[in-house]
Order: sequence, then structure tokens, then C-alpha cells
Amino acid sequence: MPTREILMSHPVSTLRAEIAKANLSQKADKNLFKRAVSKMRKDELIAVMMAPAYKDRFHHIKMREKSVKPRPLKKPRYPGVDKAKAKADKAKADKSKEITITPKRRRKKKPKISDEAIARADAKTKGFDLVSFNPPLTRTKADGSVKEVKKRVRTKK
Repeated sequence: MPTREILMSHPVSTLRAEIAKANLSQKADKNLFKRAVSKMRKDELIAVMMAPAYKDRFHHIKMREKSVKPRPLKKPRYPGVDKAKAKADKAKADKSKEITITPKRRRKKKPKISDEAIARADAKTKGFDLVSFNPPLTRTKADGSVKEVKKRVRTKK
């Protein structure tokens, strides 16, 4: 004899199929069959099957075992991207194992040579003594031309 727990372990489609196999007449017992079997809910189907008049017809039903299906492997959408991510993760894992701290190398700044120093060096090569260094005064016109206004004064040794 099946119990309520055994019948609850089965899906509704199985319970409907079992009632169809038992060939229960809906016309004979209108108290149990308030509506068509195809429209009944699970608890109503179980009430019909547990009725004393029909209980012996369902003695072969046993507890349903839940089968656990292994999940299929998920196929990657973009295999190239997944490989690149795996490579990056592997590289990060390798880096995390070996931590080396290196100081940043700073570029040595080249010493700036002033315009005055350039002018003095230029004067020495030409044999003049530079008394004072005044950069040339220039005037820029609207058309882009540059005109020197005043020249440097050089004196001989």
C-alpha cells in the first residue's frame, strides 16, 4: 500500500498516468472526481489514489529515487579570450610567488648651459672678451618675421 510520502515523491504526470492505467471511472464516484483528471492538482490526485476504494490498485508504486545528473561542461563562448585570461592568471600567479622590489631608475638630468655661458665660449673661440651678456632684443611682427633690435657689445682684449 502506498503512503502519502511515496506518492508525493512522484511528479504529477506520473500520478495522472497511474490513474489512467488503473482505469478509474470518473462517472462512478463524483465525490472524488470533482473535475477531470487532467485538470487536477497533485494533492487532489493523491486524495483520489488514497481513497479506500482505489488504494489496492496502486500497491506497486514505490518511492521515487532522485537521480543526480552530472552537469555538462560549459563550453566557452570565446575560446581565444579564455585562453588569454588563463595565461594572464597564470602569469599573475607566477608573479605573486616571486616578489622582487626594484627601485625606479631616475634619469640624470643634463646640466643646463645658460645662454651667457654659450656666448662666453663663443667669444673665447673668436678671440673676444665678453664684457656683458645681454641677449639680443627682438621684435616679432604680425606676419611672423623677427627683427633684431639691438646687438651685443664685444670688446677686444
